[in-house]
Amino acid sequence: MEKDPMIIFSRNTPYLAVNVKKITIDGEGEIDVREVASLCRCGKSKRKPFCDGSHNEEGLDEERSEDCPTSRIRRYQGNGITIIFNSVLCYHSGRCLKGLPMVFDRDRRPWIKADAAEWEKIAEVIETCPSGALDYELKDGNTFEADIKDGISYRKNGPFKVTGNIELRNEEGIKPFVKERYALCRCGKSRNKPFCDGTHMDNPFEE
Repeated sequence: MEKDPMIIFSRNTPYLAVNVKKITIDGEGEIDVREVASLCRCGKSKRKPFCDGSHNEEGLDEERSEDCPTSRIRRYQGNGITIIFNSVLCYHSGRCLKGLPMVFDRDRRPWIKADAAEWEKIAEVIETCPSGALDYELKDGNTFEADIKDGISYRKNGPFKVTGNIELRNEEGIKPFVKERYALCRCGKSRNKPFCDGTHMDNPFEE
């Protein structure tokens, strides 16, 4: 019987990927991992994406900033769909802007127009949001099935992107906003730990 995959961590430990078979490096392919793999979250390991104990030199206290809210949610009503945006989790991957620029436009106010495209297209693009900052609710009678596979992936100097049925388990009971899509900080500098907040974009860490 196959065991469910999960990611386990505490404030003082790296991420432990349990029962996750592969990690995908964007544009470079996959790497096989053991049943339990220790993944770097401080940004200092010389064996990235794996932990090499570098955090032991200075200690590891991956606590979120006290002045960072856990969520900042706005809702945008459309025809057949309500778009939900949690700005605290957005790390500006740009998937939404490229996918449906008529719906998502950062230079416009409001920046989201939930009735500017068919709701099916909107749901499809939102499902590509790696941080889970974007989510949606469908109006009565509408259904959408997303094909999401279990996996962890990352690109150079970017967060761990987690998809599918991979439980996030920790002693503080922190849960992702969208359980099938969330991004975990790898640089160690996010104010919203364990989630990525885009800090790495202005302060790149050494891959």
